[in-house]
Amino acid sequence: MKTSKHAVYWAILSCMVFLCGCAAESGQAGQTSQANQINAPVDVRYLVENPLVFSEVVENDQIEGIAFIGMHFQIDGLLDKAVESKVNEHLKGRYAKNQPGEIPDVAQEKNAGLECTTQTVALECCGNYNNILSVRAIYRWMFGRLSSSPPLEYAGNYEITETYNVDLGTGEEFGLGEVFADNVDYRNLIAGSAEDCLLRFDVVVQKDVLAESLAKYLKEPQFLLRGHALQTVGLRYLDPLPTDRPDIEVCVDLNLDGDFAVAKRFYDPSVNIYVGGIEGERSLITYVGEIKWLDNNYTDEGINVSLRAKYQEDFPEYALRAVFAEESEDGDLINRMKEVLKSLSAQETDTVYNKFVDTSRVQDFINIRIYESASVYSLSTGAQRFDSSRQTLWCYRLGGEEPVQIADVFHESADIDGILEAAVNSKLEADQQLREESGLSRSIDVSAHAEGAAGKIIGFCVNYNTIFAEYLGDPALPSYVIELKYTDLGYENLNIFDWE
Repeated sequence: MKTSKHAVYWAILSCMVFLCGCAAESGQAGQTSQANQINAPVDVRYLVENPLVFSEVVENDQIEGIAFIGMHFQIDGLLDKAVESKVNEHLKGRYAKNQPGEIPDVAQEKNAGLECTTQTVALECCGNYNNILSVRAIYRWMFGRLSSSPPLEYAGNYEITETYNVDLGTGEEFGLGEVFADNVDYRNLIAGSAEDCLLRFDVVVQKDVLAESLAKYLKEPQFLLRGHALQTVGLRYLDPLPTDRPDIEVCVDLNLDGDFAVAKRFYDPSVNIYVGGIEGERSLITYVGEIKWLDNNYTDEGINVSLRAKYQEDFPEYALRAVFAEESEDGDLINRMKEVLKSLSAQETDTVYNKFVDTSRVQDFINIRIYESASVYSLSTGAQRFDSSRQTLWCYRLGGEEPVQIADVFHESADIDGILEAAVNSKLEADQQLREESGLSRSIDVSAHAEGAAGKIIGFCVNYNTIFAEYLGDPALPSYVIELKYTDLGYENLNIFDWE
């Protein structure tokens, strides 16, 4: 083994790395006792980031012509220091598995005739929520032909990915089966998603080959917990023909839904395992189904009209009706544009009307957000003759056929008027201070706009960590959209964070 003195520096990251996915696995899932059984559908209201402190180590070196780049980290903040040490030792071991200057024989064989130019060893924390940590280790060697003229620095590579999923309550690794509810056939879910992925790439899927491929993967399954989704790593569709072609790697993405138990299996909201009883930020679950699009483009008396809408196939009928109702343009706005065009009949113009209906499902809510813009631009004079833009926000709770009101997401006991007025005042004041810092004057009277805030929210959407509110600060002025974070509104005041 080659050794050298490495340049090491520490970057203390006081961020709490949240939902950046991460790989994991260490064999088959353990057996679940009847007392700890979690069956689908699992109702998880939100995710909670773990309030850990991460210390990152970066190494750069040159070892006999090979550039070495190393990155790894340690964690701090668990009450149980024995568990914390166990996790940190495991992280150190993953990092040290491939030492600087070491090149696997298989890497050299696959890149015969080339020279190793760069070696990278990197540990990345990706999933850090609900008392689980998900980590990916990447070992990469780049090869070139440095003795050629001119030198060819990168002509081949070899890469290994290993993963590590750990329960921060015990320091024990968990497997793929524990990610899902106990009564869920996750093998079938992965197989179906893999087949859909292969078909999208025009691969003729043979059922027996797919079954063999999945069986091989499940012997030592690796996966990422990235954002609100699970992502497989290392699942390869085996080449059914006796050729030298590489197997097809299939990356299956499964979004967290009622089939998943990982957010509940290792987390008890009544038990805090962190130093000082610190609680991390909460994030509502976002669901992603099969996306459908509506697209209509045409010209109406010189106006280029574009109407687009995005929605999920499994939205309830009342939400779909609301989306489809927006398939047409705003007639009054179009007529105003036509009036402007009459006065410019002898001039060349660029006249555009755009309407985009964006939708999402977050926890129990379906959001409809309409972006509408219209402009008449005179190309001959270079002047904007008409300009209008606005956003309209609606929010439906599942099972309710009418849009909910802002008060509906609060507990009845909460001081809704006071909470919203304070939050809006704080947000608007921060925005106005940014204007002043950039050299602009204030555009609104913050106190006047924030007064009676609860009655001025005419629409809103529920996002994973914030509420986007359509706000009518002054009835004489157009509405605008402001962002109100759940941390500022207070989790304890919101019924959307009740754990069921």
